[in-house]
Amino acid sequence: MVNLKTKYIRIMISLFTLIGVSMMFFSCCNSLFPDEELTMQRKDYTGNELRIDGYYVHYYADGMTNADFFYRNGIRLRVSGRRVDGIADFSENRFLDVDFINRVKGRKSNWSVFEITGDDIVIHGWAYSSGGGIPVATRRGKILNDTTFVITSTHVHGQTSEINEVYSFRKFSPKPDSTNNFIP
Repeated sequence: MVNLKTKYIRIMISLFTLIGVSMMFFSCCNSLFPDEELTMQRKDYTGNELRIDGYYVHYYADGMTNADFFYRNGIRLRVSGRRVDGIADFSENRFLDVDFINRVKGRKSNWSVFEITGDDIVIHGWAYSSGGGIPVATRRGKILNDTTFVITSTHVHGQTSEINEVYSFRKFSPKPDSTNNFIP
């Protein structure tokens, strides 16, 4: 009986030690795996190739929806959501909800810089991370007209993927402001 109790105590001590070491390791992951830095500088957007008095929306086949707000200061804010019965769960009313927008604006992966040259668009910003630091992704595409553009490739983790994401303009005011803690 004493041996069984002693074994149980040793197992519990080992388990708590393992949990404690794991917690210390994961608490320092941010310093072990820092977020990638943007390599494209923010530049003011002075053109008229795209309208910026609203947002651009893209519907994915899996039900996800993205709304991208572009600003004259060269910043893009992404708001993601899921469609339910063909309707995005982030109705435009949510864009006016201060708590919702503050949560969105607090995520580094929602921010990018963009640049437009002729009918080419480049969006450079943080991607979603599945662990470790937040990677940077570069998305490239073509502007079809001032209300539609297509993202044709994305480059992240050293790999480029060909894609076909069509974004369509929706007029909306007032847009969330572009103030953030990630892009100067």
